[in-house]
Amino acid sequence: MLFFGHIGVYRHVSKTYRVIVSCREYSRLTDNDIGKLATRAFWKEKYSRSNLNQSTFDWFVEPDDVIKEIESRILKSGSHKSFRIMDIGCGTSSLALKLYSQVKSPVEIHCVDFIHEALGQQKDWSEQVLTKGHPCTSSHFVMADVCHLPYRDEIFDCVVDKGTIDALVKDKILGEEKCRKMLYEMGRLLNKNGTILQISDEHPEVRQQLLETLAQNNCLKWSSSCISSFGNIEYFMYIGRLKTDLPSGSW
Repeated sequence: MLFFGHIGVYRHVSKTYRVIVSCREYSRLTDNDIGKLATRAFWKEKYSRSNLNQSTFDWFVEPDDVIKEIESRILKSGSHKSFRIMDIGCGTSSLALKLYSQVKSPVEIHCVDFIHEALGQQKDWSEQVLTKGHPCTSSHFVMADVCHLPYRDEIFDCVVDKGTIDALVKDKILGEEKCRKMLYEMGRLLNKNGTILQISDEHPEVRQQLLETLAQNNCLKWSSSCISSFGNIEYFMYIGRLKTDLPSGSW
């Protein structure tokens, strides 16, 4: 099955530890039903469990690895306005919480997911933070389909995808089309200096070809780097930026 060896990070109040995802909830998924990862019903059941309040769950890498990249881009921007970030398909990742509580520059964080319970948990966690990283930092929680986002064009500085496309692509029938729509939406939302940060364990030889194939309007250019490793497993960051020679209204 595709998820053997994938690492998730569970966090509890008193400790952090790694687990092999396939040893827990994904062990029951076979090659025939791996497509459940692309369905709302699967995630609705996952985020409705009674132990939801006790832990966050992050795909692939620690949020700190992503935050370092975001902070470097905030500094490069040289702007004193809030840096607008979307965590697309946020689930119960601790990325938004850490951005909210730790980043010293003003950030406007948008948590987007199609499961109400996950967004409710994200909101509860943010309300428990005693001191924000910056007084002007804010969080917003939006229930939406990642293929049809309720935002106007060109308003985000950064869109982070940590495992969402990896879940959508598991749909054997509609996966490619869903991924194409999600990529289109992410690109549409970027301002001219904006960046997509996509995290995956899929090797660049495979993932970059997929990204370039899906970007039918060819408005994004991609680069990649190894962001982390765990044993023999490597995790990659795919960086998407708008091409500089795009005519106006390309989206």
